[in-house]
Amino acid sequence: MRNFPSQVVSDAEKLSYDYGLKVAQAIESEWFDKNNRSSRYVHNRDNFHSKRKYLNHISPTLGNRNIKSITANDIQKLQSAKLKELAPKTVNNILGELNTVFHYALDKE
Repeated sequence: MRNFPSQVVSDAEKLSYDYGLKVAQAIESEWFDKNNRSSRYVHNRDNFHSKRKYLNHISPTLGNRNIKSITANDIQKLQSAKLKELAPKTVNNILGELNTVFHYALDKE
């Protein structure tokens, strides 16, 4: 499990790409860590389908991005690309998973 980077850093460092990437990787690691039972999201993390949606559809496009750099336009592009290959309900489920991960990140901030 990755540790979250120190929050006792300058605002400029918090806005850096590397800091945002460390936060995103720590969130990803903690979110899917089955041994961490302190999270209120534990029922979602244990769900194989949630992890599969994230790994197959979100991570390849947005997984290595600084979480603070992801814009609504990026999400719309992801949605448009997925609608070309998947049913609308499936795309909504994928975006719901992304929404859940973003809310989790906000709770950790």
